[in-house]
Amino acid sequence: SNVVLSARTINIQNGEIVIGTKEEPYKGQATIHLDSAETELGAVGIKGAINVAGKMTAFGTPGRAKRDSRLKAQIDEGDTEMLVDKDLDWKAGDEVLLAASGFGGESEKRILNSYDPTTGKGVLDTAIEYTHLENTEILDVGGYNIIIKGNSEGKWGGKIRVEDLEFDDVTFVGEGGFNNVLFKNMG
Repeated sequence: SNVVLSARTINIQNGEIVIGTKEEPYKGQATIHLDSAETELGAVGIKGAINVAGKMTAFGTPGRAKRDSRLKAQIDEGDTEMLVDKDLDWKAGDEVLLAASGFGGESEKRILNSYDPTTGKGVLDTAIEYTHLENTEILDVGGYNIIIKGNSEGKWGGKIRVEDLEFDDVTFVGEGGFNNVLFKNMG
């Protein structure tokens, strides 16, 4: 089944959220959307958050075998071509995410017009807006069935904090495990 959960904050205290297991990965589509907010102070915002003082695990179904890569050479504003690993399971029409190379949140999502597995050359549907340095991570976002994402509007995004919490002389132990999950606008 398909599930969407939207919240500003999710607190797990001595409980658990389980989306699939290692032995039986989740087969549907699951999305957790963490909303964020500006404050009256302007420069200070509030990230959407999952606070885990219990257990949270998410195991998605494995996608294509070779879906994520890194840039083999820097690409600059205006470029539509990139060089990545050879022999990826990419094809025209796949959606890829170029991770930010800096701290300003310059990640960019594009569609592949073409990919040559013998050379590693990918051609994007539109020119990129920011410089992405060699070794920047490139994700094939179409291959994930579990997505945990912060708000894409504004600059605050989301976070997951796994921690032990002591309350009334009781310690709650935080535990998290994730596999085949796409994290977007998090950090």
